[in-house]
Amino acid sequence: MNTPQQLADKIEKSIPNIEKALQGYEVLVISDIEGAIKSRIFNKGESQKGKIGKYKNGKYKQKREDAGRQTDYVDLQFTGELNRSIQKGIKGDKQVVGFNNDGAAEIAEHLEEKYNKVIFAPSSDELKDAIKTGETYMVQQLTKIVQSWL
Repeated sequence: MNTPQQLADKIEKSIPNIEKALQGYEVLVISDIEGAIKSRIFNKGESQKGKIGKYKNGKYKQKREDAGRQTDYVDLQFTGELNRSIQKGIKGDKQVVGFNNDGAAEIAEHLEEKYNKVIFAPSSDELKDAIKTGETYMVQQLTKIVQSWL
């Protein structure tokens, strides 16, 4: 059995491992959000609240068909450039998901105005799912740390 001082010493020695776990938590949550956003937009063709829209008959729809792209619903996927521009990174001391260039951010803003929908921000469900994944990870990491004290 540990004395209170021994336990305090073990906790103190575990702080670097706890900080490392927190960094892993942030990376995991942000990666999960990035993946969810990209899948929703570029695979499912959805905004935060349902389908982005439909391609109307015209030159662009024909261009998509000629390129072998689907035209049943708007998926914002043609060259893949916009998809690749959404990346996780660090802003200040926080992990974030955003556009890696101003041009892509301007295109995204234009598309949200065009379709009058929030497209590129994570939905509340995407945030909840990512946080749940992160919480599971943290419980696993903290359990390992506490078990090392025994």
